[in-house]
Amino acid sequence: MKNKIKQKIINCYMKFVNKALLLQSEVKNTKFTKKIPKAIMAVCGVALMEIATPVTAFAASTDSIDTFVTEIGKWLVKIGVVVAMVGGVMFALGWQRDDSEGKSRGLLTVMAGFMVAAIGASPAAFGFK
Repeated sequence: MKNKIKQKIINCYMKFVNKALLLQSEVKNTKFTKKIPKAIMAVCGVALMEIATPVTAFAASTDSIDTFVTEIGKWLVKIGVVVAMVGGVMFALGWQRDDSEGKSRGLLTVMAGFMVAAIGASPAAFGFK
């Protein structure tokens, strides 16, 4: 069974190789053999240069995006402070229960809340007004 499968694979491969060799000999026998690769290379070169050329684009007005970022920043500050307050409560409950994992999770939540608030309070760090 394996030999039959191997033989079928070899036959398919040989058919492919024979077709490729016939195609190669046909291309060598054409009179455009030297001109076509040069033309293809020229077209591809021009296309590559066109793609690689930098283009400067300016937005007409960034007022709407700046307003949007400002509003999102205000909400991020509010959300960050709420998360920090929840973390403070978690820390206090961990302290009450003498639970070291509760304390560490509470402090991590406080830090995460203040990080979110700081990100919302500093849109200039991200290139906005």
